[in-house]
Amino acid sequence: MSQDFKSANSAKIGKVFFDARQNSNLSLEEISSRSLINIKYLKAIECGDYSDFPSEGFARAYFRKYAKFLNINIDFPAIYATENRKNKIIKDHYNKP
Repeated sequence: MSQDFKSANSAKIGKVFFDARQNSNLSLEEISSRSLINIKYLKAIECGDYSDFPSEGFARAYFRKYAKFLNINIDFPAIYATENRKNKIIKDHYNKP
């Protein structure tokens, strides 16, 4: 995704993931191996930067999977504005030559 999908809130939520992983004494490599989540996406979640994900659905799915793995109950950050989604759909589907 080319847009900026990071906010102060998503960074705070990412810190919750980072702290939970540190408290579990697990490396990103260990979590990636055991959860089958690419390290790139684990890092993105921990940084609160969702621009590496190909779509919101993909980001949400890996967010939930990582939260379940770490046994934390946390909501996905509200970084995908409805207006941005609408504009992207219009741009991607209706402005093609």
